[in-house]
Amino acid sequence: MLNKENTIVLSDAGETSAADVLKETMEYFGLSNDEVAKRVEITEEQLTLI
Repeated sequence: MLNKENTIVLSDAGETSAADVLKETMEYFGLSNDEVAKRVEITEEQLTLI
């Protein structure tokens, strides 16, 4: 999860994958797969491979 200083703070102490961080960040900012894919200029299908 991003905090006020824009640093990532994990919501648990266990192992976390890049996909978990991305999903948590998307939820925090209320972003859909479509929005994120457009912002990083990839397809939604490519995003789901992360």
